[in-house]
Amino acid sequence: GTEYAIDIVSRNGQHKVAALWKYDKRPANNRAFVYFATELIGTTDSIDAEAVCDYATSALDALNIKWGTTHTEIIVGQDDGVCRLVEVNCRQHNMDFAPISMACIGYNALDMLLA
Repeated sequence: GTEYAIDIVSRNGQHKVAALWKYDKRPANNRAFVYFATELIGTTDSIDAEAVCDYATSALDALNIKWGTTHTEIIVGQDDGVCRLVEVNCRQHNMDFAPISMACIGYNALDMLLA
């Protein structure tokens, strides 16, 4: 399926999606997959995008995460469209993505957290 990374900022249980990234992974070099690209997409660009954001914030609620930044990865099944949690990390997405977010959308998760 398709894998997404969701950067979320939480304050007192209120979750805001800072950025949604879609991974382009394909077989290459005799490996099951290689990362070719990471695309910044809108949270309402597709049904999958909306479902992934909803699933990610529900996962944070289930884990009782109320404060800080999280980097969550979810795979949407190719055949069934079901969201599957890969991981939730209580950390900022790779810091290389902060300037990319700033250039593309004018803000990033760390600035949202500190605002």
